[in-house]
Order: sequence, then C-alpha cells, then structure tokens
Amino acid sequence: DERSLQECGKTKWLECIDHLLQLVTKKAFSDLPMSEGTLKACRNLANFINSSSQATKKLLGKQVKGRAVKPIQDVTTRWWSTYSMCDRLLRLKIYLSLLENEGDLPCNLTDSQWLVVHDLHILLKPFMIAQKLMEGEAYVTISLVPYMVYKIRKGLQQAMDSPTSSGYIRGIAAEMILVCNTHFGLGADGTIATENLQPGLKRRPKGINMLALMASFLDPRTKGGVGILDDDHNEIFSHIRQHMIDIAHEEIAQQPLVHQVQEQAQVEVQQVPRQIQPLPLDDLDIFEELNNNYLEEGQVRDNNNDLANVVPIANAVDAELTLYKPEPSIRLNNDDGTYTCPLTWWKFNERNYKLLSKLAASC
Repeated sequence: DERSLQECGKTKWLECIDHLLQLVTKKAFSDLPMSEGTLKACRNLANFINSSSQATKKLLGKQVKGRAVKPIQDVTTRWWSTYSMCDRLLRLKIYLSLLENEGDLPCNLTDSQWLVVHDLHILLKPFMIAQKLMEGEAYVTISLVPYMVYKIRKGLQQAMDSPTSSGYIRGIAAEMILVCNTHFGLGADGTIATENLQPGLKRRPKGINMLALMASFLDPRTKGGVGILDDDHNEIFSHIRQHMIDIAHEEIAQQPLVHQVQEQAQVEVQQVPRQIQPLPLDDLDIFEELNNNYLEEGQVRDNNNDLANVVPIANAVDAELTLYKPEPSIRLNNDDGTYTCPLTWWKFNERNYKLLSKLAASC
C-alpha cells in the first residue's frame, strides 16, 4: 500500500480471506486442557484405521456399499481439514462403535470426547462454508465477505455466551474471536467502515477493506447490509458517492479527447481550403484588444463550466443513489442451488444507474 501511494497508484493490498479465516480456525487445531485430549485421540483413531488394511476393510464392510468412506486425517495447512475430520468421524461413529464392541478397535473415543467433537463440528462449520464459498471462480465472492465475517463473529460470540456450551468450546471460541478481531476488526457499531483505515498487526491491513464493503452494498443480493448498522451504512455510501463523482469527472475529462479525435478525422477527409496570405506580424498588433477579449471570455467561460459541472454531477449521483437504495434485494441462490450473478442484474439496470453500474463492475 505504501509503495503504491508513493508512486501515485491506487492499488490496495487485499489479503486472502480464506487464509485469514484459516488463521482463526488454526486455534482449534490443538488441544486445550479442557478438551481431554480429544483432537489427539481423533488423529490417533484416523491414523489407526488408515494405516491398517484389515481395520479399513472391516470398517468399509460395515457400511452401505457404494457409500463407504474412511476417516480423514486433518492437516494444519489444509483449509477446513479439522472440520472435515470431525465431520467424517461423526458420520462413522456408529460403525466405529461396532468395531469396538467386536474387539477390532482399541482406540475409540470416549463419550465425553465425542461430545467435544460434536461441539467443535458445529463451531467450525461456518468457517468451512465461508472458505469453500470464497474459493468460487464462477461467481462473485468479494461482496459476500462482510456478511460471512459478521456470521462467523456472531457464531463465535454465541458459543461463548451459550449456557449449554462446554468449557472447552467457550475457551476455544474466546481464543478464536481474539484472532478474528485482530484481522477483521472488532465489528462494533460505527467502526466497520473505518477500522480498515488503521494498520493492523505488523502493518498489515486490518478490518474489512472498503472495497469489499462497497461491493457488498452494490451487490443486489447483499445490499441490505445485514449485520452493519446505519452509521456504517452512511459512511460506506459516502465512499460510493465520491467514487461515482470521480467516475463522472473522468468521463468529462475524456470527452475533449474523443471530440478532438473525431474532429481531426473530419478534417482529414475534407478538401484543403485555399490558404489566405497572412498579415505581417507588425500589423497584427491592431487586433491585440480583440484577442485579449477573446482570451478573457474563454477563461470566464471555462471557470463557469467547471462550476456548472459540479452541481449537475452531484445531482445526478444523488438521484441514482436515491433510486437505488430502496431497490429490493434479489435471492442469493437460484432454484437449482447455483448462485445468482449480481453483474447480470447491473447489466439489466445499467440504463437506470449509469454511474453506479460502472462502479459496481469495477468492484
């Protein structure tokens, strides 16, 4: 960011959201004193089955043919792998119990450890959904970041506050939310739109980037700003408004260049007129006052045009925003489960929102 600004650039460093979420879930990779060694026991169980051909054969044989699966070993560098390990073990729980009762499984989990796995599975599921969602390449993802961060933070807070949560879940949720706040900000009312202005740990970006916040409000699926209160709404829309004004000014600045090219093309195809013999330079002094008057009028005219352009631009921007804000949101998913495309909505409505549609496409 600093180098970009020094070189008069506009590029902003956006950290990988999946990587940041992985830094949060990494806290659940290790056992805490209250977890009763559950994660270590899960890994020993998965390793025993996967490293023994006989145990694997017996486990697969007890499952429905065509749907039989083996345990998954989690890896700290693999996204949502701890969730996948817990999810698979819960699916295999009944078959593992059968193997244990038959004397073929010496390292099954205890009842209390199974409860830890169940609770951890619930706690990590939103992270898995978010990380999987952000991997998509066939649909827009950046606009979904603010909502997913809100849901993850809300889920961690509920796990901490719930009287039914075990001491382990409350402890791991507390550690995870600290890491979450380090990277995504506190999420407090009135701070979501401004926390990204301050550098975070090791001068890395902190909070939700303004580009993601703007994209969220320009996405007809998420424009309602769920999880973001009015103070932040207003701040985000003020950034959107300024970007729209900048787009309008850029278009105006480019118009003379377009006209110049068009006029030059027209001149090239026209017949060259007969040249008139110019007056001697000494004789041109007689037109000094006339030329000065022309220059003065031109300066006044340019100043008036600059002033006149500001008001119509602001009015046009405010008119688009006034029409856009009450627009109804659209569904996130189609009937077949695929994600709806916000760019299709903007393509259909670009005539109504000339500036907003261009800003939405750039986000």
